[in-house]
Amino acid sequence: MARIHLAACLLTWLGAMTGCVTSDTLIKLNPDGSGVVVQKTLMSTEMISQLTAMMQGMTQQMAGSQIGQKEMKMPELFSDKDARAKASKMGEGVSYISSRKIKTGGMEGQEATYAFSDVTKLKLSEKPEAPSMPGMQEGSVKSSETTFRFSKLPNGHSLLTAVFSPRSSRKG
Repeated sequence: MARIHLAACLLTWLGAMTGCVTSDTLIKLNPDGSGVVVQKTLMSTEMISQLTAMMQGMTQQMAGSQIGQKEMKMPELFSDKDARAKASKMGEGVSYISSRKIKTGGMEGQEATYAFSDVTKLKLSEKPEAPSMPGMQEGSVKSSETTFRFSKLPNGHSLLTAVFSPRSSRKG
């Protein structure tokens, strides 16, 4: 029951903070179609403080209701573990290189770097991911993905095309 309450509260809060997370993605492409993705995800320092306080309270509440279980730890926002796990979601041949915490202009977050072997197998989410919490299943909300087409042209140039997935809820 406590997990259901926690999930409902967290989903409500995440919906309210939608405009408080920013994400930038830089793709560095090599002539052979391999390359590097650098993703920066930032959240306002104020929102991080509020989220941390809320998560601490919920973690304590869940730990108190689960008698006989060892003490639950406060999850780390923007963890190296989450950045590593994200590589497998980005497509075949994507590997984690590094991540680091960043702070800039009242915002905090993470910069993560990934290598890919074939840009045509790269899949990038169009929305930044919310921080994860242990014991919670990932949401069923599917984010739109951007994929890529890459071809070498006869004149020695290359053509890269970004393919944005169609929005299913568009109103005409």
